[in-house]
Order: sequence, then structure tokens, then C-alpha cells
Amino acid sequence: GCVILAITLSNGVSSMPRIDHILGEGSELAKSQVDVLALLERHPDYVFQMQPVDLFEIQLWLIDPSTDEPPSGFALDTRLGYTIGTLRWALSTLHARGKISSIKLYRRTYYGSHDAIKRATRMAPKTE
Repeated sequence: GCVILAITLSNGVSSMPRIDHILGEGSELAKSQVDVLALLERHPDYVFQMQPVDLFEIQLWLIDPSTDEPPSGFALDTRLGYTIGTLRWALSTLHARGKISSIKLYRRTYYGSHDAIKRATRMAPKTE
């Protein structure tokens, strides 16, 4: 016999991506991409690296994207929804599709909404 285990994330979204989402084809974005893009556009004062700490902060912030600042601390909560890997994929795919921008500061790459990166560019030292 074979046992089949079906997993659905707590937000009701299947964790299995569509082929066109993986390949970045078509105009439709995956649910994770839509949620991350909305969060970044809502908070143009923040940029993120592809580091686990920043991705965890995005994961926490997606619980309540309307808060002014990212939540702090640890949350062992089933509402987290997206895995760190899914968030990393969403950010990298959004960047590759031109939906978000990046800036290199002090030899590190930061990602954010187009407005966030414009702000960071204006504020950055001119030697960068």
C-alpha cells in the first residue's frame, strides 16, 4: 500500500507552484508573489536581503501587513503561511520580472519596491 499525504498551507494556498510561475512566463503572479509585492509596495521605507533573518521578518510581517514596522521576536505560529524558500523564490522572481528593484550598498544587495530603491539610491553615499 501507498500512503498519500496532502499538505495545504494554513492560508489555504497549495505549496505546489505552477510551471508558468516557476519559469516566470505570463503576466499572472503566484499568490506568494502578489502578497510579497503588496507588502513591499505598502512599505517603501524598507529593503531586504535574501538572508534568512530578513526573510523571516517578511514571513512575520505577512501575518499583518498593515502594521507600520516589521514585527520583532519569534512567532511559532501556523499563520506564517509561506516558507522561507517560497519567500526567497518570490523575491528573486519578482526581481527577475522587473516588479521590484535592487541596490548594492556596502557590497550587499538589497531588494525592495521600486519606490524603496529610489529612496535608497537618493540617500546612498555617492561613492557606492
